[in-house]
Amino acid sequence: MTLLIKGMVFERLDDLKDYISTKIDLEQNRIFKTLTIITMCISLPMLVAGVYGMNFKNMPEQEWEYGYLCHRIDNYLFHCTIDLV
Repeated sequence: MTLLIKGMVFERLDDLKDYISTKIDLEQNRIFKTLTIITMCISLPMLVAGVYGMNFKNMPEQEWEYGYLCHRIDNYLFHCTIDLV
């Protein structure tokens, strides 16, 4: 009889441990979701400012009709190759 009660107590403790672990995981997921949203809200304006803020007078891309398009394609290819490495 005593072993049965001990087994039930340990089973309840295991269930409680799993419950607490699940609650902690859910809270961490909520925190990371919030941080991801904040990061995206900050990084997108910085990306736009970085692309449109390049106002140098001696950039060859500005003299050429397709300079901006060529610059964007070069950036894309550069970042794709960096991602592969």
